[in-house]
Amino acid sequence: MIASLACAPRPDVTLPWRAYRPGALAAGIQHPRPVMVLFTSEECWFCDQMERRTLSHKDVLALGSRFVLIKVELARSVAAAEGRRLVAAFGLRKTPTVVFLDRRGREVPALRLVGFAWPRTLLRHMRAALRPDPRY
Repeated sequence: MIASLACAPRPDVTLPWRAYRPGALAAGIQHPRPVMVLFTSEECWFCDQMERRTLSHKDVLALGSRFVLIKVELARSVAAAEGRRLVAAFGLRKTPTVVFLDRRGREVPALRLVGFAWPRTLLRHMRAALRPDPRY
């Protein structure tokens, strides 16, 4: 697996993420679509590989249009205090972590992905998040 990950090219197309800013999650839940939040960090090799291998996959791109997509760059774009608040609020242990919020803004714990995930796995979680009563 590691050998195949090492050669992944930089994607030309990725999901249209909204950069996180305070209030972005609340704004995201005002839409009729579920929210997919990606917690990532600049120095995270697995985050980079997930961008290259999973988040640029054609089926993930197609299904992504049905979500409000918010990317939280913990190390770079989020102020230190806000980053610590998010880490505590979501109980984050490592990056990448993908969290799905239902249409009422509550996390669906069974759909959380921690660490690198292949397209098939992410697609399964995305489809489950789109159900009227999202559960895995």
